[in-house]
Amino acid sequence: IFFPAALNKGLPAYKKTSPIPIILYSEQKLINLQPMLKIILISPPVFDFYFTPARKEPLGLLYLKESVVEQCRDVSVDIYDTLASGKVKKIKLPGCFEYLKSLYIEDYSCFSLFSNYYRFGDSTVKILQKIKTGKYDVAGISALFSGYFPDVENLIRAIKKDTSTTVIVGGWAVSTEGKSLVKESEADFFLNGCGENSFPKFVKEFIGERNYDQVPGLLYRNKNIIYENRVIYREKIPSYFPKRENGYYCLNKRIARVILSKGCLNKCNFCAVHKNRVFSIRSFQSIERELAYLLASGIEIVNFEDDNLFYNKEYSLQLLKILKKYHTKGLVYTAMNGITAANVQSLIPHMIEAGFVELNFSLVTSNNKLINRYRRPFALDEINELVTRVQGKIKTIIFIILGLPGDSPQ
Repeated sequence: IFFPAALNKGLPAYKKTSPIPIILYSEQKLINLQPMLKIILISPPVFDFYFTPARKEPLGLLYLKESVVEQCRDVSVDIYDTLASGKVKKIKLPGCFEYLKSLYIEDYSCFSLFSNYYRFGDSTVKILQKIKTGKYDVAGISALFSGYFPDVENLIRAIKKDTSTTVIVGGWAVSTEGKSLVKESEADFFLNGCGENSFPKFVKEFIGERNYDQVPGLLYRNKNIIYENRVIYREKIPSYFPKRENGYYCLNKRIARVILSKGCLNKCNFCAVHKNRVFSIRSFQSIERELAYLLASGIEIVNFEDDNLFYNKEYSLQLLKILKKYHTKGLVYTAMNGITAANVQSLIPHMIEAGFVELNFSLVTSNNKLINRYRRPFALDEINELVTRVQGKIKTIIFIILGLPGDSPQ
């Protein structure tokens, strides 16, 4: 598009058959509009014996998208939840699990364990097709569990082989093992720490000067040298919350995942969460705004994904009043990420009134010796007391870890 004033300045004339760039003219400068940077954030498929469908909403990626949109211009961000399709495909048991065949005989009774190995989510072929069709410049992939990283790496290698897309990986697997992963991975970048703060800074550098040493927590290679930027841990949980565009369901009701706090005050030594050495909570005003938004959006179940929910009694009682208010309007609540049993003993009557319908507690082991070794915050006595207080009024699930090093079948 040419303006007469611009032509008078001596700009070259273009034939009608030539591609015409879009040029805006002002008295100060000429602006040549560049194509928008396109980012796709991928929640990868899960390869396992079992998967919990109710917890598949990619909450971390939703926050990342919100942070980039808020802080960066001329950028489009799409989220691709490969699990949203609900596709499940039985696949060959990986070689690392072959030893199980001599230990486990498939059980068809109602007490059976999970015998077959599956891919939950879309195939690599479909993911690559999505990236190519969308012509994305950057693919951000979440790696939330180090045990799943070999599968994530297979996806990374496929993307790097078949596309020119830059790949950046973040999540707890990076926080735990980023230094070792970057040595073997074909990903271009790894991002350790709080993505809501660091990822927008990465995007700005990717668009601009590419001074990647300015991005907190970034790990990358340059001429076979690995660089690791310092992680900034003292970052508060955002007061904003992500918009919900896709529908996720549990028991035929719409469910949304929510976090009220970040970090954990416990120090279980098989967990990466406490390594960030930071714990922050949202304001009650922010929480109310999100609950009101979710209710208006048709959400019926809110699942809290905090790692240390109800850590403080005074804060928890005030929070439960807010939850009860929205329970009377139709919301019910679950906590499927595990809660410290000792923290909620006295809160059970309030939680029942507030509308909790399911609680998950991670006992891990009832072996007192191992409880001390792994720095667990509660034991079997607290669980028994908790179940007595619940009296069956809230569905309660207790998790243990089978095969925990040092444990026994008994």
